[in-house]
Amino acid sequence: MSLAAIDKPAHRIKAQFISDYEKFAGSVNRLEKASKQSSVNWDANATAFYEARIAFKRVEMIFSYLDPEFVKDHINGAPLPHTERKAPDLVIIAPSGFQIMEEALVEKNIASFQKHTEKLNHKTAEFQRYLPTIQLSERMVFESMREELVRIAALGITGFDAPSEINVLKESETAIEALNETIQFYHDYLDSDQIQEITMIFAKSSTYFSETDFINFNRFGFIKDVINPLYKTLLHFQKKLNIETRDLSRNIAYSTNYEAENLFETDFLNYRYYSKYSEAGIEDKRQELGKLLIYDPILSGNNERACVSCHDPKMGFSDGQKTSIAYDKTNTLSRNSPTLLNAVYNTRFFWDARASTPEDQIEHVLFNPDELNSNYAELIDKLNTSPTYVNLFKAAYPEYQNDRNEPISRYTIVASMTAYLQSLRSFNSDFDKEIKGETTTNNPQLTNGFNIFTGKGKCATCHFVPTFAGNVPPLYTDTETEVLAVPLINNIKQAKLDSDLGRFANGRPKEKTTYNRNAFKTPSLRNVALTAPYMHNGVFNTLEEVVDFYNIGGGHGWGIAPENTTLAADSLQLSPSEVEDLILFMEALTDTNGFTSPPENLPKSTISSLNARKIGGTY
Repeated sequence: MSLAAIDKPAHRIKAQFISDYEKFAGSVNRLEKASKQSSVNWDANATAFYEARIAFKRVEMIFSYLDPEFVKDHINGAPLPHTERKAPDLVIIAPSGFQIMEEALVEKNIASFQKHTEKLNHKTAEFQRYLPTIQLSERMVFESMREELVRIAALGITGFDAPSEINVLKESETAIEALNETIQFYHDYLDSDQIQEITMIFAKSSTYFSETDFINFNRFGFIKDVINPLYKTLLHFQKKLNIETRDLSRNIAYSTNYEAENLFETDFLNYRYYSKYSEAGIEDKRQELGKLLIYDPILSGNNERACVSCHDPKMGFSDGQKTSIAYDKTNTLSRNSPTLLNAVYNTRFFWDARASTPEDQIEHVLFNPDELNSNYAELIDKLNTSPTYVNLFKAAYPEYQNDRNEPISRYTIVASMTAYLQSLRSFNSDFDKEIKGETTTNNPQLTNGFNIFTGKGKCATCHFVPTFAGNVPPLYTDTETEVLAVPLINNIKQAKLDSDLGRFANGRPKEKTTYNRNAFKTPSLRNVALTAPYMHNGVFNTLEEVVDFYNIGGGHGWGIAPENTTLAADSLQLSPSEVEDLILFMEALTDTNGFTSPPENLPKSTISSLNARKIGGTY
């Protein structure tokens, strides 16, 4: 049957969405009325609240697809303040929506609860007025379904969007059921084998949700057996039905690769999206050139330091120091050296989030007098003394010449280094092979460790799958910072908050806000077994020490948490065996295969003194 029929599925799905949204709006209206009864009844408030949450989950898929910023700002955003995106000056927006309401519900703060229910009701009604005018195509439906699968896996079942665990699984199950009902609008256009295939996947989903609770839910199996197969099958259905994909309809870069069939594929995220110069030159030649530059101390003012001086490939592209050695060989930098593996997927760089692109990050390091202490004029002159470098730049950028008719410039240097960073994509660990179904060891510790990470341990509410970093799903276009209250020294009896102000003092005026004091970027935990010591100041030497810090409530447990701490104060109550499994899982995220071999030699210069350079630098 052709989708050219008059009553297209997208038309019926829109009508169903409007109907479901009307029910959602009604549930929110009842919630406000319940909150404003003359006699406070917290049981009635809780019932009305969770009914409204369930109603929201039935519309979340298309609602969040149509206007993700509205949903984040007013309906179901994190219970934290944030800055107005488009305001020319610093404007702080207080949190609103379900998550901050749930905190008020748990704390039995009736004034806060009433204020937020009233605002939610107003915003829900505001969006409802636009529903008759929305456009919803078949392509948009499939995009929203696949996006929702990412949202369920990375935010729903982890408990990210629910401060308490009471309703998490029911809400995720509702979201999956709503997705199933949407797919059923296409059953008339699918053959019996395809319908049976999708029906069996949803049957597995029901099995995972039945007779379990938040702590014991098998997230590893659910993602492996339900989320990933659905993600793949929906793409195949879309193509089978001749529904164009977004890449065919719009010539713009997206943060995810729509052709990816698995959330843990190396190319699930589009590394080109995150860089300013992704389209520069010839990619493989840029990467080859970038690798040479990363290993070459010619980038430094004294020709003795290279990027890999602080980002050693054998240490997961970190350096094993609490804080790295400074340019003067005597002092140290103020912060720990993070990994370069998967670093390209960030929209913020450095612990204090001061840079927005890898190119900006590279220039910060090049010019910093405590790091490479270089400048472009001297660096370009040095590189031009090497015929090999000149030829490599010409080959990598055949169509580019600068004002002096030379291929080496600020642009081509940074574009080449970025290209090498883009090649450091690490998604082939033992864990990845297991969850993608490429290997089957049936290691219960690995499975349990992942389930603790994404469940009881609450790690995945900051270290999101699949990067296990602060790249926020489902679009991965924001990089989070958190206030953990990291101690200055590793001694709980002499606990003192590290004085580093982090994001608050990163030099960006719109980020000098109280809630950014002591905030630091959430790093990737991929290859974390290789990158000790940990935290921005290297205060913890082992993963056991890090897990213990979180297990007792982070800075709260140490008695040093400031008021703006974003980490919950509760103990995780992880048993010794759970800690062991959690660490085993993190160790299974190691994947440096193909990334650790240095260049065989560095390009020669016509200046003899430059030819004493050592691959990787001397310190």
